[in-house]
Amino acid sequence: MPEKKKCPVSIVVICACLLAFTVIAVYFVLMLYPLYFEKLGDDVIGVVYWGRQYIRIDDDVYEACENLGYSKLGKGRRLGKVVTGPDDDDPMIVYRVNGFDDNEIIFARWFTDGGYYRKTNHYPEYVPEEDDDDP
Repeated sequence: MPEKKKCPVSIVVICACLLAFTVIAVYFVLMLYPLYFEKLGDDVIGVVYWGRQYIRIDDDVYEACENLGYSKLGKGRRLGKVVTGPDDDDPMIVYRVNGFDDNEIIFARWFTDGGYYRKTNHYPEYVPEEDDDDP
């Protein structure tokens, strides 16, 4: 009866190391991929100002509002990000809200917090221009 050949230990160790490396690489790619899109991947579509009270996207101004009866699950497709200035390290990610195709209400998220914004005709006393740094 012929003897079964055993795999040398070195081949088993090499395979285990390659498998471990692959699992770690996939883990880091899956963790860093969303981070890329959160901070770098989206186009800047607007400006946030007055302590995150107002967002301006194109010619539309949105005001923060509470108690709309929506949860964070109501957010839809990502629209882009809004920033406070050119060197903003903490952009707000803006989402469309399901059921509002005209962007009457949007959802903006920063870190783990977020809120709803409603398109308003009430403009604050001072709406800064994108190139303006003075309050």
